[in-house]
Formats: sequence, structure tokens, C-alpha cells
Amino acid sequence: MGAAAHRLTGSAVPVRPALRLVPGTGPRPRRSASVQARGVFRVTAVCLLVIAVAGTLRVSLAASAAEATIEAWRLRAEVKAERL
Repeated sequence: MGAAAHRLTGSAVPVRPALRLVPGTGPRPRRSASVQARGVFRVTAVCLLVIAVAGTLRVSLAASAAEATIEAWRLRAEVKAERL
């Protein structure tokens, strides 16, 4: 069903594998990645702020338009009542 159990030896400390150094392409530019991440965050924050302001402005203008329409209907009804 499964693999056989391993028998523990007398030593309680496991043997670590030998490690070797893998040559890289050079030092990593950690600072530039951080600066780039900050830039992306700032652009995202500015975009969200612009969207929030535009949405608030749209709702405000829609409410003003609805209020003006209600007021116009009320004035038309008053004018009609006075004519009668």
C-alpha cells in the first residue's frame, strides 16, 4: 500500500547533503525592484483616486440632475394650477 518504514540508525542527527555553490550572473539589483514596486504602487493609487473622484462627481451630478427635474415638474404643476 505504501512505502516500507525506514529503520533509524543510532545517530539522532540527520546527515545533511553536501552543498555546492552555483555561479550566478552577478549581483541582483534589489534596490531597483523596490523602486519599481513603489512606482507601480503610486500609479495604482493615483488611478484608484481618479476613479473614486470621477465616481463621486458622477453621482453628485446625477443627483443634481434628478433634483432639477423634480423641481421643474413641481414648477410646471404650479403653473398649470394657476392657469386653471
